Amino acid sequence: APKTAGISMLLPQLRMWDTFDNGTKMMGRPSDLSADSTGGAYFTQQCVYYASPNGTITLVGEDVRGNGIVLSEDDKRLYVTNDATIVVFDVQGPGKLTNRREFTKLEAGGNGDGLSVDTPGNLYVAAGPGVQIYNRQGKYIGLIPTPPPGRPTGQAFAGADRKTLYVVVEATMDAHGRPMAGRTVYRIPMLAQ
Repeated sequence: APKTAGISMLLPQLRMWDTFDNGTKMMGRPSDLSADSTGGAYFTQQCVYYASPNGTITLVGEDVRGNGIVLSEDDKRLYVTNDATIVVFDVQGPGKLTNRREFTKLEAGGNGDGLSVDTPGNLYVAAGPGVQIYNRQGKYIGLIPTPPPGRPTGQAFAGADRKTLYVVVEATMDAHGRPMAGRTVYRIPMLAQ
């Protein structure tokens, strides 16, 4: 976009942050993020933070052992992984979260990592042994298994029609049992979008 081209670094100093100028304390390095429709973004690292469009970072959700984070398809709810559960907040406005509650416990095992949503609002959770799917009410729909060995760490819908799910899987050994340290990306055709 020619009028907005360029990259803005929100944390320009090359140092570990523990407290921002506005008093917000940072619990560690940022992890996953989810952008809202106003130009801001929510991100995780042991807590939930919000980076406003002007670059101000504030703590908006505490006591979450979060990694994965994603806004619902309508920006009205924010889902965050919390080990083997998913918590959800209601979004009252940019950077304003209320009504934290447990959304669901992971049915197929593992701790939650990356999150994504489809058009009807189903939640996709990267957690061993694959990508677990939950409906808008938190009911377990099913599992998209990922090739062993390894565990999925994130996924996203992509492609011209957004009917392809790309899944990143982290593995410590290959299919023949040989040591390996790496990640593999799988492409899965979907009915969902």
